[in-house]
Amino acid sequence: MKLNKISCTFVDKNLESEYQENKWDKIKNYTRNIIIVMHILFIPAIIDDFRLLGLIPTYIFVQVFSFILTYTILFSKKLRKKYYRDYFLYASILSMLNGAFHYYFYGIPNGITFPVGVAVVPMVIFIFFVIHPINFLDSLTIVVFSAGAFTILLLKEGTMNLYQLGYLVVIPFVYGIFVKWTNENTQRLYFIKDRQVQEERSKIEKLKNIELNRQKKELEAARLFQINLLPTEMPKTINYDISAYIKTADEVGGDYYDFFYSNNDNTTTAVLGDATGHGMVAGNIVSITKSALNSLNIDDNIDQILLKLNNTIRNIEIGRNRMSLTILRLNNDNFEIASSAMPTIFYYKRNINKLKEINISGLPLGTSINSKFKVFSDKFEKDDIIVLMSDGLPEAINPDQEILGYDAITKTLNKSLGKSSDEIIKSLKTLGSEWLKGHSNQDDISMLVIKKIV
Repeated sequence: MKLNKISCTFVDKNLESEYQENKWDKIKNYTRNIIIVMHILFIPAIIDDFRLLGLIPTYIFVQVFSFILTYTILFSKKLRKKYYRDYFLYASILSMLNGAFHYYFYGIPNGITFPVGVAVVPMVIFIFFVIHPINFLDSLTIVVFSAGAFTILLLKEGTMNLYQLGYLVVIPFVYGIFVKWTNENTQRLYFIKDRQVQEERSKIEKLKNIELNRQKKELEAARLFQINLLPTEMPKTINYDISAYIKTADEVGGDYYDFFYSNNDNTTTAVLGDATGHGMVAGNIVSITKSALNSLNIDDNIDQILLKLNNTIRNIEIGRNRMSLTILRLNNDNFEIASSAMPTIFYYKRNINKLKEINISGLPLGTSINSKFKVFSDKFEKDDIIVLMSDGLPEAINPDQEILGYDAITKTLNKSLGKSSDEIIKSLKTLGSEWLKGHSNQDDISMLVIKKIV
């Protein structure tokens, strides 16, 4: 990224082109405005020239041509971008030489002096070096031609003496060169720094995207792994109508359900669990829980199963992470439930047409060695329904920061008790989606519905 110190341009032409494109985006409005202002400023001078010199055809032609060129550039963004440098370079020189030429060849012979006098030289230098948005060499070219032409004119008129050149030409000229040269170099140095920053940001963004893609692939693999932990289909039994549902808050959730079957009799054991939090850590706890359950004797008493599972998770030392779990055992016309820190269990008894709530206190699995777990049992007869769920649905927060709560779930269940387990699940899902109003659930939502049909 070397700079040519004389021309104030990048040695690399492609880089210089990139710089000019970047510069144009910043000065395009300024360019338009300065063309308007400078043209307005020239109008009184043109009128005064007509008054002094008369209507000279060549002078009029140049001014008309300049006028057309100016407003063509002004009203066409495309042309202004493509030709603005050429406009400032050639139109500016042409305009200045036009005035100097006609005063030299038409004014002096007729005793007419340039009306602005010696002030025009430093003014021209200041305008073209400091104000005009063109590069250093173009500015220098304009000033050399313009200042040179007017200096010769003023010397010829006798309105400027040689000893005034230092004050009127040399000092402004040197100052102008210094300002423009410094400005051009500084702008390019800032451009280089900004470009380097952008390149670093681009590298960081690429690395970030690579890492995000890697994490996404890992999460997708973990999600598929967790999906494979869940039963591929509901138990096929003539006694029960069973449906289950899980909606994770992240790619990998911490909720879990499963079914186990006794080898000794017609017994089905269902579990529904909720690991602490959600995401990868919760998913790992689910994996540990499923592995431990498969290693235990499923025919043991359900409180003993919870105890052994609790001690296994506790001994693994998974930090402050825990697993809440409900075990439901179905055996002919009876059921047993043991729970560790899971939410309310809903139980509908058809013979009294009443929806009950079963609340079993207890600590999450992995909290303390040899924790005790209570067991609740009751009859489970035709058209009775048991609904297990994690706290994701009752504790769902809507956009107004309100919690759904258990009352809404109770009302929904009461309206759905005569329906199938699948329809009950659908009604609860509808309740959740209407409550969240299109927003994502903050925690994993899971539910298991079992209806006795025989």
